[in-house]
Amino acid sequence: MNKFDAPERESVVLRMQDPKRVRPKFVREPDMDKVIDALLRLAMEISVIRDRLDIHEALAELHGIPADAIESFEATPQIEARRRERRDRLVRGVIADLR
Repeated sequence: MNKFDAPERESVVLRMQDPKRVRPKFVREPDMDKVIDALLRLAMEISVIRDRLDIHEALAELHGIPADAIESFEATPQIEARRRERRDRLVRGVIADLR
């Protein structure tokens, strides 16, 4: 299984919901305008990702790629590096919105 399988996602969700977990403090006194900027950035990212995912799923279906191919996909080191950079860029942007 790849690292994004259902048990791992469930484990992450449970850790995030744990009331005893340590929550990092990025901002001493939150400025609500900045929080809204960060939330809007994330909402826009989600919207774009959903649109692109819909396109990919439609294309896969048209070309006969089974849905379970996504679950069994193993990313190459190059793909992992690209994903890491994209995640880092998103996190940096959200943190910049909060400062």
